[in-house]
Amino acid sequence: MSRHKYYPYLLFLACGIGTMSGQVARYNFDTIYETSRGAWVPNMARAEADKAETDALDLLMFDTNDGHKNLVKAKGVGGKGFALDLSCNLPGVENAAKARRTLATKEKTREQNCLTLTGWIKSSAPIKPETVLFGGYQGSMNSNLSSGFWLTADDASNLHVSILGGDMAVRSEINDERISRQGEWIFYAVSWSGETGVFQWYLGGESTKAAPIAAQEIPESIGVKIAFRTLHIGASVANHAAYCGVLDDIRLYAETLTPEQIEEVRRSQLQGK
Repeated sequence: MSRHKYYPYLLFLACGIGTMSGQVARYNFDTIYETSRGAWVPNMARAEADKAETDALDLLMFDTNDGHKNLVKAKGVGGKGFALDLSCNLPGVENAAKARRTLATKEKTREQNCLTLTGWIKSSAPIKPETVLFGGYQGSMNSNLSSGFWLTADDASNLHVSILGGDMAVRSEINDERISRQGEWIFYAVSWSGETGVFQWYLGGESTKAAPIAAQEIPESIGVKIAFRTLHIGASVANHAAYCGVLDDIRLYAETLTPEQIEEVRRSQLQGK
């Protein structure tokens, strides 16, 4: 059995953690994945009205031959549950294993002017330049008409997030040796507000010690709005490097979480929530 939790793309839904709202998606892999269908079996406890939407928006996984494959086979954070295993993406692999989700054509995208990304990584090899961990976009990836975000590594100890809003592109980064560690679960989070222009980064681990603000930047991003139709995890459709390792509890919020809320997210996965 694989572990997967999915929350639909509705910005007004409560995310079920404290008073936070605006959770767009969460992937911590707690439902059965049917390889033959290349789709997750809907949670039967979910209301029937949600079933079609869940099917349309769900996460698909692809192996190094672009075939559907259940890649949720590694132990999750704290040894609890399962996690997305992309350790097959060794240097030299041409068609990277990855996960992807695309909004159904009938579903409208919603613009947002804030964002928080959180997740856990456990690397199996040094992170290569231009490795995509998590991203979402709509439009053309190679034109100024694109919109969305990309969480990417520049090298083994660097992460940067790019915010794309039409003809505006903003970037914030963090350099920390913890990012380069292999065989160890590392928690990351980055929040952005288009109202203040502030980016805040957080790094932590499985210890009881909280993950404080590790870096803060204020590039010119006030007024930028983004929207996205496709989500990519572990690799993109472009010729970028792919992540080699394990990922767990990947979350996307359409709001700027506070440091206290970020810490609640980190602890919730350690506690198996």
